[in-house]
Amino acid sequence: MKLLLENWREYLAEEVKYSGILMIRPSPEIISQAKAVMAAANLPPEALPLPDKALHITLVHQSILQPYREKLKSMSFPPEPEIILATELKMWTNEDLGRKSWVIEIENQEDLRGYVNEVMEMLDAETNPDPDRVYHMTMANLVGQSGGSVA
Repeated sequence: MKLLLENWREYLAEEVKYSGILMIRPSPEIISQAKAVMAAANLPPEALPLPDKALHITLVHQSILQPYREKLKSMSFPPEPEIILATELKMWTNEDLGRKSWVIEIENQEDLRGYVNEVMEMLDAETNPDPDRVYHMTMANLVGQSGGSVA
C-alpha cells in the first residue's frame, strides 16, 4: 500500500512547535486506508480504536529533541519521505507501558531512518538517536489499558 502524506509539513511544524515531538500526521486518505486494514482484521470487542486526531507516526521522541526545540520551530525541513503502510494489523505488546496495541507498521523503515538522520544532522545533533525504533501507527488499544499515545 503506497501512500503519500498530505500537508505533512504543516502538521509536522505544528506538532514540533507545541509538543517537541518530530512526528508525521497521516492524511485523511492514509487514515481511511489504515482503518480498512483494521476493519479487515476483525478486532475483538475489547479493542478500543484510537480517534483520527490521535493518529501519528513518531519519528523522534520529545525527550531526545528537547535541547533542539527552539531550533526546530524555525528550521526548514528536508523533502518529505514517502510512507508505505503494511497491509496487515499486528499485535504490539509494550511491556514498559503495560499495554497491548494493534499497530500497522511502516514498510519503508530505512527511508524514515534516513529522514531522521537528515533532520538530526541539520540540528548538529546525534544522528540516528533511536536506531531500533520501529515506525508504526497505533490503531487500537485494549480497553482498560492506560494511555492513547501513538509511537
